[in-house]
Amino acid sequence: MKPEPRLTRGASVAPIQAPYSKPGQVESRRLITKAKDNSAKLMMGAITMKRGAEPWSWSAEEGAVFAGVDEVNYILEGKGKLSWGTETIQVEAGDAIYYPPGWKYTISNEGDTDLRFIFVLTPSIA
Repeated sequence: MKPEPRLTRGASVAPIQAPYSKPGQVESRRLITKAKDNSAKLMMGAITMKRGAEPWSWSAEEGAVFAGVDEVNYILEGKGKLSWGTETIQVEAGDAIYYPPGWKYTISNEGDTDLRFIFVLTPSIA
């Protein structure tokens, strides 16, 4: 039987503390997942990084929980600073960032509002 398309209303997904973040600073909503939607090929969610939050690091390096995934972020709102390797760039609403497997990055909220972005991971890890 062919799987049917699924709708997930973001407001129906409770936020969780983002991995590797301090309580109350970075929230994650896992909107499309392997466990909930039987999506083995990708995972999609939304991140809210609170104004004034400490920089947040995420790793897909070898040996990390999320090792081996491709990731895309799309900035919805706010301004931030993004670092990986020796690079540091400014990001803002409308920017898309692609990370091949094996990278660690750090993002900080540099604006006067929350920094909000969508993430897509492939393959799905949860």
